[in-house]
Amino acid sequence: MKMEPYEYLKTECFMLDEDYEREFCQARESLRKKYYTKITAGVILCIFSVVPLLISAIITEYDNHDFYVLLCVIFLLVMIGTAVFLFVSSNMEMESYQVILQEKEYSVKNKKKQKAENLISSIYWPAVVCLYLAVSFITGGWQYTWLIWPLSAAAFDFICNIIGTKIKES
Repeated sequence: MKMEPYEYLKTECFMLDEDYEREFCQARESLRKKYYTKITAGVILCIFSVVPLLISAIITEYDNHDFYVLLCVIFLLVMIGTAVFLFVSSNMEMESYQVILQEKEYSVKNKKKQKAENLISSIYWPAVVCLYLAVSFITGGWQYTWLIWPLSAAAFDFICNIIGTKIKES
């Protein structure tokens, strides 16, 4: 919710002062090592989170120690929760730099493509709904008219790819 006033940065194109851009690039580079460390730590936590449960299974094979199993499950959930926190926080930090520097999915070309796709989508899908309902009610062939949906999705993807190609050429 704190970032809501800045959501427009994800969709609108803007110019960044060269000095600010250089500063943000340097800050991103200094964050990169921390980012990879967090991701690596999260992966390691995910992998090793099952170890206590495996140890518990070995220990309690001959005894019924539900308390140990419960403790291990709690430990597993804490480790997974910590890993998810590391993934989310590091990705949010890196994504904020991508938004500000207009890189990857937030590049100017992708923003233009997304705007075009949203415009076409706002017309295309309501038209498909009308077509589906009209054909289904008129023919009564509900068992076959569902095919309109996958065909429409494929056509929409084809149209979006053509638009993406046209935007990249310009």
